[in-house]
Amino acid sequence: MSSEFQTPPLRVSRPVSACSACRRAKIKCDGKLPACSACEKHGKSAECSSSSDQFARGKERSYVASLEAKIERLEQKKAQLTGKPFRPSNQVDHFTSGGGGTDGDGISAGTTGMVGSARKRAEGAQVEELISDLGFITVNATSKGLYDFTEDMSFSKLVLRAASLQQDIVPSLTPCPLPDRHTALSLIQHYLDSIFSHYPFFDETSLFMSVNAVFRDEATASSRDLYICYMVLAISTVSISKGTDATAKLRAAGYVTTAVGHSRQILVPYSTIGIQATLLMIQYALLEPSTYNPWYLIGVAVRILIDLGLHQDLQKSSKQTANEAELRRRIFYSVYTYDRYISMTYERPYSFSDDAINVRLPHPEGVATKIANWSGQPISLTLAMELFKFSKLNSQWYQYLWFSERVKLSTPRDYCDARRQDLRDWLNNLPSSIEPTQMEMLKLEYFYMRIYLDLPNPRVHDLSESIRVAIVENTFEYVRLFQKLLLEGGPRFHYTYCDAIRAYSLGQKLIDILNWPGNTFLSSSAGYKAKTALLGIRTLLDMLGQRWTEIEKFKERFYRDSEPLVAQLRDLGEAYVSPHQSPQAMLRGLEDSVARERSPQWVHQGGMPGY
Repeated sequence: MSSEFQTPPLRVSRPVSACSACRRAKIKCDGKLPACSACEKHGKSAECSSSSDQFARGKERSYVASLEAKIERLEQKKAQLTGKPFRPSNQVDHFTSGGGGTDGDGISAGTTGMVGSARKRAEGAQVEELISDLGFITVNATSKGLYDFTEDMSFSKLVLRAASLQQDIVPSLTPCPLPDRHTALSLIQHYLDSIFSHYPFFDETSLFMSVNAVFRDEATASSRDLYICYMVLAISTVSISKGTDATAKLRAAGYVTTAVGHSRQILVPYSTIGIQATLLMIQYALLEPSTYNPWYLIGVAVRILIDLGLHQDLQKSSKQTANEAELRRRIFYSVYTYDRYISMTYERPYSFSDDAINVRLPHPEGVATKIANWSGQPISLTLAMELFKFSKLNSQWYQYLWFSERVKLSTPRDYCDARRQDLRDWLNNLPSSIEPTQMEMLKLEYFYMRIYLDLPNPRVHDLSESIRVAIVENTFEYVRLFQKLLLEGGPRFHYTYCDAIRAYSLGQKLIDILNWPGNTFLSSSAGYKAKTALLGIRTLLDMLGQRWTEIEKFKERFYRDSEPLVAQLRDLGEAYVSPHQSPQAMLRGLEDSVARERSPQWVHQGGMPGY
């Protein structure tokens, strides 16, 4: 192939930092790879740190710059061979403009004449063609267009098509109108109290202004205001209903249909609003798992975040207010926490490592960390700060133990003991200002991480009896606390489909631990807890299956896999009431068993005190 079609050197539109030589000389570094222009000019290309992994980390976003010229030349050559006139790539912003040969929904003129299934098939073919090219084309998220790869395509349509678990990008439902103001304010307050307090990735004033703008005059409200308002209403509606109200689920889907109709101008790759819009879609997908794939969506949010440089704190000399800096950090850590949460649930590596970031935690008691709700009372973001800390605490050991390499640690016990102590320190230092339900939610996260830390992994194969007993006891505590929150936590207990998957996954891991040869502890109090935990996970899956029908297949599998162990442990005594009783009776039976453990007679028999 002639040199004109070869891939040009990788260019960096905005270097993450200057190379070592340019920093010493205090001159501007253009970040060109494999060596910057200054080093090339002075004959020091081999010494330029621009080509090192440390310097190049985070420059993925600029790879498209190296392909633009090549694509242009290839298109010119194609036009010459086919005899068709060459049309240069235009730079028009297809995300924000309504023109350019498209209608209001971004449908090209070639498909506007079609109706019904023919038009839908034509759109689907265009989307599939573009998605198939994603393995070869990296979208530069700092630019404001896809350079006319397709005439009618937008970034939002591409993302929603790839993430959709249904045939259509948008559910085939009639858009749901706004509820009355009183109902809407109640839904929004629920969102602030139960969900926003975990992931505060919005500016509070901006959120209130968006809601007021929509209710003042929906016809003149901006696409941003409409998208945010309708997505918050959808998330709150399905969150409150707990999946038991079919009408509420349909109403929430109608709100999403309305919101997606405005996503073209909002779900964009060149602004923080694109991250916020994606996070809202993730929150809905985690509550309605049959709609969109949260794993794909969090990958999109991470990519935009890295492209915009939110994984690095700006220098103090930059022109940003304290509120802007805090919001920037809150957006970053919301994406960071969701990425860790979803990745661990599906046992996958994180989308980006801690080595690539340099962002300090937001102020727990500083600027923009208290929100005035509709009644004028402040809402503390202390819970969010603790979740951010906890995600950061667990991030490194998870990636290090499970996805770094398969060489066993030389001192695995010392490493794991230090991590366990870190978890205990975090738990013991939780602020007393956190309300009881939220405090128990954090304890639930603690028990989950303790179990995961003790499980055998590629780098630590320690499954001594003491470790197995610890896994059994922590699983017992996890199940007991999860059931209690489901029954007594009320609307403030925010849980998602990922938590249901976690319960099933822990149950399967508990089965593996109990089937380990040489489990002498099964005849002791730990065996009683093992039986209680197995039956408790069955009940958990029953309860969670009432909200998500997708859990049914996992429940049936766990019942089948756990039956031999349950039969084996049945002679240990009635440690748990019948699984056919109500969840309330199950909880009472579990609490009675914990009370028995705390009694002097149980301790005398060698039992361990319950939580």
